[in-house]
Amino acid sequence: MRRKRRAQSILEYTLILSAIIAGIIFAARTMVKPAVEQSFTDATDSMNRMTSKFSSQLGGGE
Repeated sequence: MRRKRRAQSILEYTLILSAIIAGIIFAARTMVKPAVEQSFTDATDSMNRMTSKFSSQLGGGE
C-alpha cells in the first residue's frame, strides 16, 4: 500500500511540474517574445536612422 502512495505522489508532482513548465512556455511565447522582437526592431530602426544621418552629413548618398 505504501508503494502505491509513493507512486501516486511522484505522479502528482510530475503533473504539477509539467503544468508549471507549460505555463512558463506559454508566458514566454505570448509576452516575452513580442517584447524582445520589438526591442530588436527598435534597435534596427535606430541604427538605420543614424547610418542615414551619418551618410548624409558626409555628403554620401545612396
